[in-house]
Order: sequence, then structure tokens, then C-alpha cells
Amino acid sequence: MVNDPFCDIHCHSTVIPFNKKKSIWYSRPPTKRQERKGRFLWDNIGRPYTQSDFVSLARGALKVVSVSLYPIEWGLMTIVRKPILNQGFFKAIWEIISCTFRVIIQFLAMYTFLGRILTTYPTKRIRQILKRDREYFDDLVAEYALLKTEPDCPVKYVNKYGLPADTRKEIVSNYTELRSVLDDPGKKHTIAVIGSIEGSHVFGGGQKNSLEGLPDSELNNLSNPKTQALVAKISQNIAKLKTWDHVPLFMGLCHHFWNQLAGHAMSQADGGHVLFDQRRGMNTGITEVGKTVVKNLLSTSNGRRILVDAKHMSIDTRKWFYGKIEQHNAGKPDEKKVPVIVSHAGLNGIGAFDASRNSDDHDQEDTRYRLSDSVFNVWDINPSNEEITKVYDSNGLIGIILDQRILGGQMVNDFLNDLPPKLRKEAPLFHDMWVKPFLSNILHVARTVDNYTHGSIPAGKTIWDNIVSGCDYDGRINPIDSFCSGVDIPALKTALDSRMKKMRDEGTEPLLSGKTDAEISDIIHKITFGNLERFLGMYFTDSYLADPLYIDVVF
Repeated sequence: MVNDPFCDIHCHSTVIPFNKKKSIWYSRPPTKRQERKGRFLWDNIGRPYTQSDFVSLARGALKVVSVSLYPIEWGLMTIVRKPILNQGFFKAIWEIISCTFRVIIQFLAMYTFLGRILTTYPTKRIRQILKRDREYFDDLVAEYALLKTEPDCPVKYVNKYGLPADTRKEIVSNYTELRSVLDDPGKKHTIAVIGSIEGSHVFGGGQKNSLEGLPDSELNNLSNPKTQALVAKISQNIAKLKTWDHVPLFMGLCHHFWNQLAGHAMSQADGGHVLFDQRRGMNTGITEVGKTVVKNLLSTSNGRRILVDAKHMSIDTRKWFYGKIEQHNAGKPDEKKVPVIVSHAGLNGIGAFDASRNSDDHDQEDTRYRLSDSVFNVWDINPSNEEITKVYDSNGLIGIILDQRILGGQMVNDFLNDLPPKLRKEAPLFHDMWVKPFLSNILHVARTVDNYTHGSIPAGKTIWDNIVSGCDYDGRINPIDSFCSGVDIPALKTALDSRMKKMRDEGTEPLLSGKTDAEISDIIHKITFGNLERFLGMYFTDSYLADPLYIDVVF
């Protein structure tokens, strides 16, 4: 079982080499200190390590990965924000002082070593990201071009890490090409790469030059000439994307910041929201411009279908999206459905959408997280139980992330991060402790599906079928300590196997009661390979991606 192939639906193997102008195989493994870091240390910022570089993925024997291209949003390099002056005299004075300080820090970050410390990127790259006339789509094209370079692993890495001489990567365009990689004995050490994208800002929405002169209220007025110009630009870029040699299988509609398409969920916690301003557009619904984007992505009238990833959408945006999905999928067999993908998430453990809804106050939500006694992260960026059922109904996928905070509640992370140093050096026990939050989220999905189907799931399906790995490595995450890069994937599988058998033997998890060792191995195989392979066999085919499916009728 441990030697079975491993698939992951969401990682950022290109982000670091692209923004640092390095080889696509650039690799900088974590130090011993970083592997046992506990709290998120300054060391991880000042000396960042790569998590999903192709060398690490090869060392961890990953076979299929969806590499998510991500032109960095300018908001992620901006700490300047407008002062709020309507909350009293003393508050206004503090806001002015704070904003002045931010302007100074912003200048230093753009022109001194401080920028490299804060972002890990060269100051020249920071200035490029912040340019007013920067086009996200140009960066997307350049990042894709980098992904296509150097199919073979450089000799220096082969020799340094003892990798097979034929270690390589190959971008695949459909399931047939994927199977050729999986089935060809001569490609035993080839990583199959499936394209995806993080955020539809890549088409030109939310740019500095797109936000100027177009009030947010006019994004719902498609007769406004400036709104029409934005829609035309975005539509043209979608059409260009669909002419690529390797059209992405799926992409997100939202990410961290306002993109003029749809409201995003709160994602920056603690120091993150102190530095970066997510407030504009956060927790709002989808705009008319955004609706045209979803339609153009799913349509085949302008090229091959691109599925939509629901991760980072606000609750109101997700409610609109799921409503359309349910309307389209009603009465259809799985092969004619539009599946819901949530590519990298934890679960919030809350029953309904609205019950998990965040406020617009970051400090309030930080406090809510800290005071919650849930084993899950209760923020609404994570799917509720209601959302899990919608993924199940659509025959979709939930990728379980490997980020500490997204996976678990405060009490879980406090306990794990305070483990004694001696235990951190005992690898099997250390792995066994840290696999718990990952497994808790897996079991919660299965348990929710089991309850939803009242224990009577249709023939040919299981309660485990919608769960995959969506690690989000190199997506600016703080990964769970014992599995902090692709190298650790074999240890993750071993720890899953050990922990699930232990839960079965101790009788602590009814879903595993009575399962044989072979049945538990089969569950792990589904999560780490089988579910994604089955999904790709149905939805990553030329026939499905060219099938009109009457998308225009609903969307």
C-alpha cells in the first residue's frame, strides 16, 4: 500500500521558481529545525524552503499532481491601506499614524532587503508585481511557459538525492495521455502534471488598472461601457487560455482579494490581516461580470471546458454557484454532471452554510477561532456539512489540505505545537500525532456522507469516494510539522495506515469497525490515488470536455 502511486490535486510547484527566476526543478529542502518547527518560526520566512518542487515530489514518489499556476495578486505585496476616519477622533489619529507607518514600510519593502525578508522575493520582482500597468494574464502565460521547460530532472539533483536517472515530468492534456504515463514501464519515474489555476483574477479583473474608474456597483451593469470593456478583455483572455497546448482542467473563481468577479472568503488570519487588506469585496456575492466568467469557463462554444474550483469563494458566491450546479445536474447521470471541486480545504464541522458564516471583522473571527472548542477550523472558508453533501451529489472532490491552521482548531494546534522536543525526534510517534488532524477531516467527510445517505449509499459507490489530497504545498501555508514537503508523502501514507488500524482496534471510530487490513488499505488507496484516477477517467476526457452539456441553458 505504501508503495502505491500518490496523487495530489493542488500544489504550487511553479510559484517559487517563477518569482525567483529559477529552474523549474529548483529545490531547497527544509532544515532539520524547519522539519520540527512547532510554531511558525521566523526561520521559515527568512530562509524559506520549497515544499512541492519537482525534486521533492520525485523523492516522495508522487505520480500525479495538479500544479496550480498563480500570478500573485498585487494585494499580497501591499501593506498600505486607506485610513478609516469615521470612528472617533482618537481612532482617526491612530489610523493616520498607522497608515503613515505602512507607507514607510511599503517603500522599504520595495527598495531594500526588507522586501526579501517579508516576501522571500527579490525587490525588483516586488516592484513588478505592484506596477499599475501589470497584466496578470501575461504572468500566467510566462508561468505556464516555465512549467513546460526542462522535462528531465537535472543531473545535479539526480546525483545529490540518488534519484533514478530517468526522473522527469510530463504535462498531460487528457486522461488518455495520463494513462500512457501510468501504464508505460518506461515512464515509471515520470511525474504526470495536470494544469490548474488559482483564481480568475488571471484574466484581468482586480488589477490596479481595472479597478480605476469602474465603481463596484457598475459591475452588475453590463450596459456600462467600462463594464463591457472589462467583460470583453476577460472573455478574450479565457478564449486565449483555451487554445493552450495543455488547457487547465479546472481553476478557481476567487482567491485572497477582490477581483471584480465575486466575493472571496476571509483567509488571512492573525498577522496576515494586519499586513494585508482583504476587506474590499470580502463576503459579498457574485457580480454579473463574474457570472459571465463562470459561463465562459464551463461553455464549450469558445473551446474546451474548464471546471470551476469553489475554494476561496464567499458563502454567498458558493450558494449561487451550487444552486446553478444543482439545477444543471438534476436528473443527470454522473458522466453528464458538472462536478464541484474544492481543491484544498479543511472542514469547519458546522451543519449549514449560514450557521458557519463569518462576520466582516477579522479580529472578531480570530477570537472566534481561538475560543472555539472544535477540533476543526470554524471559519467559513472551510466547507460546512451542507457543502460536503453538495460535493457528493455532484460526484465532485474535496482535496484535504496539509495546512495546520486550516485543518484544525486552536486547541488541536496548541496541543501538537507544544509536543516535547524529545517526542519530536521519535519519527513514528511524531508522525502518528500529526496525522490526526488530516485524518479527522477525512473521517468527517465520510461520516457526513454516511449520515446524508442514511447508511444506504448507492451500489458501486462508497462514503470515501469524494476525498483526495490537496496539500497546497508552496501556497504560503504552514504545513503540519511531520509532513512539510513532498518528500514526506510516504511517511504520511504509513501514518494514515497505522492510525486507522489503531482506531479500528480500539473501537474509537465506527466507520472503521470490522474493517480488515486490506479494506483499510483500499480506503487509503482511494484517497491517495483511486478517487482522483476515477474522477479523471470521467471528466478529464476529450469527449466530456467538448460536450456542450447545455451549459448555456442554466448558466
